Amino acid sequence: MTGSAVVEPPTPLAVEGYCVVTLHDRQQWVLGDRRVAAAFDGREYLFASPRERAIFAAAPEKYAPALSGDCVVTYAESGDRVVGRIQYGAQR
Repeated sequence: MTGSAVVEPPTPLAVEGYCVVTLHDRQQWVLGDRRVAAAFDGREYLFASPRERAIFAAAPEKYAPALSGDCVVTYAESGDRVVGRIQYGAQR
């Protein structure tokens, strides 16, 4: 039997790639840069700059969406975990 590599599925992208720090702190939707990323709670977060990544790293719970970005309404109604969509999001 030949060896086969185990391929890990990609880490899901949080908030469709928008920077959660600029969204939280400045109420601006800024797409993050794939070169400035960090993993947290099973999601990959992209940031506008290394500064925002450092802010996130200091307090990720403050910036990460509830349920890691899964739809809280669906979870409350059925217990199912499905990816939330940003057009239905609300700030805390």
